[in-house]
Amino acid sequence: MVQRATAPAALGFRVRTGRAIVVALAAPPEQPRILFRREVELCDPAVPESRQPYHGGIMPFQPASAAVVRRGRKVAEKVAASAMKQLESELIASGYKLLGVGLVVSSNPDPRRLGNEHIRAHALEGILFREVLESGARACRVPACTFLERDAFQQAAELLHLRAASLTRALAQFGAQVGRPWRAWEKSAALGAWLALKG
Repeated sequence: MVQRATAPAALGFRVRTGRAIVVALAAPPEQPRILFRREVELCDPAVPESRQPYHGGIMPFQPASAAVVRRGRKVAEKVAASAMKQLESELIASGYKLLGVGLVVSSNPDPRRLGNEHIRAHALEGILFREVLESGARACRVPACTFLERDAFQQAAELLHLRAASLTRALAQFGAQVGRPWRAWEKSAALGAWLALKG
């Protein structure tokens, strides 16, 4: 039997190429509880261009055609929307209401400023997988915020009014609750969820 969604929760994603680490946290934001941690695919293995749509060839590198980029992006959007809806449904089934999504990215470059075509392709793919998750959040009618990984810890410490040592301890306790792997990626995803939960 599906429970009525009442308790607030948020999802945090550490965005990577073709996939993301996701962490779900439940309120209260002052002392959240970790619900789960896992990796989700943002591409379809049966459609190679959905993983690296801007790569037409690698050795030597060739940029992909506009048609390949469009096809890869469309598939990635579909996969991400499906993943987001499944995660939301899982939360609802457990009695939680998804309030928001926090996306943590390694960088936010301007591809127009990148002269090397191969580096530009990687930058465009990084942006793509952030955007497909933003689109997935919109499909679930919840807000999504993006944070740079290098800034997320400080932003969380300031917003939550926590000392760095206290925040570090809290992140370690999340890992103790769910077990390994609990790497920097999982910690970043937890920070994204915590920031989204705080609002």
